[in-house]
Amino acid sequence: MLAYVVMPEHFHALLVPRDGTSVSQVMQSIKGYTARLVNKSMDRRGPLWQRSCYDRMIRDDRQLLEAVNYVHANPVVAGLVENPEAYLYSSAGRSDLTDLGAFL
Repeated sequence: MLAYVVMPEHFHALLVPRDGTSVSQVMQSIKGYTARLVNKSMDRRGPLWQRSCYDRMIRDDRQLLEAVNYVHANPVVAGLVENPEAYLYSSAGRSDLTDLGAFL
């Protein structure tokens, strides 16, 4: 996990799959796990997430930095906070929660 933000109606995650795992497998795991937790906490059943996800290949450090900034800026653009670090459900300002340092 390089960066993430959980918004009220969607989430963004910058991931580097390891050990031969595909992006689809990682997303299936994340969606399945979180759907079970949310459904249990709300005493409900059924799908929580859309079936598909949108992925992009990041080819260099510039694109990586742009993607991290985009992810972290989401709550600001949505008007939820004034700066990315103020949003609790994000890796902005929390480098100890991600593997980003290994890539920059």
